[in-house]
Amino acid sequence: MKTHPSIRVRGLDLLKLRMEAGFNSWEKLAVFLDVTKRTVQNWEKTGAPTHVVKFLRLLSQDLSWMGKEWQGWTIAGGEVMEHYGAGYRLGAGELRAFRHIEHAMELGQRKIKELEGRIRELEEAEIRVRELEAEIEPLQAQFRFHDFLSRLVDEELPGQPAGKRRTKPQGKESDAKNRNAGKS
Repeated sequence: MKTHPSIRVRGLDLLKLRMEAGFNSWEKLAVFLDVTKRTVQNWEKTGAPTHVVKFLRLLSQDLSWMGKEWQGWTIAGGEVMEHYGAGYRLGAGELRAFRHIEHAMELGQRKIKELEGRIRELEEAEIRVRELEAEIEPLQAQFRFHDFLSRLVDEELPGQPAGKRRTKPQGKESDAKNRNAGKS
């Protein structure tokens, strides 16, 4: 038989806890937990199993055993409530809603991480665009310079005889005409 780990709640402390939970006799607690009266008596001598102590603490309606942040909170009238401060009251519906809110927050956090990743991708793309623009800029300057030279050569310069002007060939026929014109 597997034994339950026990915690150091026994004797008068366990008696007090049992009474606060609404069990004014060993017999009532034994019947409720489906154990023998002798088992409950032994728990008061040697210490009750952890799950029994937690159960009795819940039934006693005091939640401070759950940790520092639960100090002052109790269960009363089907609600979890705070005895001091703002006097918050939470019913079963509100407690269930927390699960949904928590789930929605998890989804929101996942979406935020996804969007942050997308933002990083866009920032990296923007950096690459700037790098490409920096690479293109000298090429555009070269193109403009070549275009300028080409137009300069193609145009008649001041003081240059009109016949010495260079013209763009119009294709094979115009090349042949130019060659023939030069022979005469």
